[in-house]
Amino acid sequence: MLIQSLNILSLNYIYRKKEDIALIQETHLKQCDVARFQNKNYRLIASSCALNKTKGVCILLNQKISCNVNIIGNDENGRLAFAQQNDFSLVVGGDFNAVLNPSLDKSNSHVIGNSSPTLLKSLLKDLNLVDIWRIQNTTARDYTFFSNRHKTLDFLVEFIWHRTRQKYYFEAERPSHLLALMLKECETKAHFLAINTPEGKIITNPQVINNTFLTFYENLYKSEISDDDATSKHFLDKLELPCLKQTDQDDLEAALELDELHRAAKCLNKGKSPGLDGLPPELYLELWDMVVITHHLTLEKGKRSF
Repeated sequence: MLIQSLNILSLNYIYRKKEDIALIQETHLKQCDVARFQNKNYRLIASSCALNKTKGVCILLNQKISCNVNIIGNDENGRLAFAQQNDFSLVVGGDFNAVLNPSLDKSNSHVIGNSSPTLLKSLLKDLNLVDIWRIQNTTARDYTFFSNRHKTLDFLVEFIWHRTRQKYYFEAERPSHLLALMLKECETKAHFLAINTPEGKIITNPQVINNTFLTFYENLYKSEISDDDATSKHFLDKLELPCLKQTDQDDLEAALELDELHRAAKCLNKGKSPGLDGLPPELYLELWDMVVITHHLTLEKGKRSF
């Protein structure tokens, strides 16, 4: 799992880095606008915003990762946001403005610093935390910041690899492994891990979430008109519906004649058929003498299948 803590650059930058979890600082947004960070690639887990937009932090989770977040929280000053998930180790990230090892983490280790490294080391000791990157890169000297005041260099060289979309264009719509992965990704994005109820409560229980959606759509499509027979009869009795004359009723209910069928077949649109497996009218007209009797009996005595 790839976790990175960084000052906000852009969501595209985070996506290019294939981050699983992004710990963002310096968002400079109001609480009502922080939802802008949520898109098709990342969803917002927790955030904290200051009233004057001078600070701000948030936690973003890749949409491909499916997990239940049990507890979320923040402070009111835009400096702290946290989330708790079962069976997950404690991870702390942020802009501490300090380095643990000046000889490795700074280009000029003789620059006088402040008390931040001491406090940071004390925090690591109290919480039993370690610097994962430094453990995996014991002697590496990569820098991410340049201090104009102290003339110290912190620069991280970034290699951008461009890849073609040939596999996507050739296999996107085929029943291949690529299509299966795409469908699985769509299914993951459509999965709801938590919802807000109309009462303002956050629900994470899958069964309760399903029942909440069921109740919502039942009320959404519920008809406001009663289906009571007495109410329907009272409504219809007030309508003045026109009625057919008896002679017209007799004509409509009379038996079909062969000439009527022939005239109806001639009026059908040529070059068309009822569906892909239907027969065009030209076939009936060409073989009329052979099919007219069978067709007439079918219409007169046949039974509908629906």
